[in-house]
Amino acid sequence: MLLSNEEFRSASSGLKERLEIIDAEIHDVKARLSKLYDAIETGKIALDDLSSRIRELKARQDELTKGRVLLEAEMVAKGEEQININQAKAYARDLRVMIEEASFTERKAFKMLPK
Repeated sequence: MLLSNEEFRSASSGLKERLEIIDAEIHDVKARLSKLYDAIETGKIALDDLSSRIRELKARQDELTKGRVLLEAEMVAKGEEQININQAKAYARDLRVMIEEASFTERKAFKMLPK
């Protein structure tokens, strides 16, 4: 189903906002991991003390990255649905010609199609 250009822009804007939120969360997780790695490398905290937290953050990072990929795919799919005004006019012309050239029975059947 095609979206109107206004609907597309609105949906696209919402998707971009979600993408920005995911990017911010990924950045936050990476920063947290970096701090934990630094604490381990400098000997401030032992790896055993942080291993479970590192696993949690890595799992969250993987989850966010997968969500980002899915969101990008959704944005691409919706982008392909944007209506080009010339395409819409061409479809309308083709439909008019088809209806004008159709028999009475075909026209009647066309009008009875569910909307």
